[in-house]
Amino acid sequence: MKIIGISLLILGSLMGLSLATDLYMGLEPRTSVRNAISPLTIMETPEYAVFITLILILIWRTLLHAFKERQKRQT
Repeated sequence: MKIIGISLLILGSLMGLSLATDLYMGLEPRTSVRNAISPLTIMETPEYAVFITLILILIWRTLLHAFKERQKRQT
């Protein structure tokens, strides 16, 4: 439960910092909130490439771990 609380606290702090930065740059409050809630809409192509690569690495490691565990149980 502590981990969830800390994660939510960090999420709230980072979203607040993002909102404050957007407002300081002169964006409208509605645009600032939309950017904070849906960060994938403002990503550029290289950022998408990095994001997809990290997701694929996560999936690959999970599958590799499951495969090794399955082989270990069979022997």
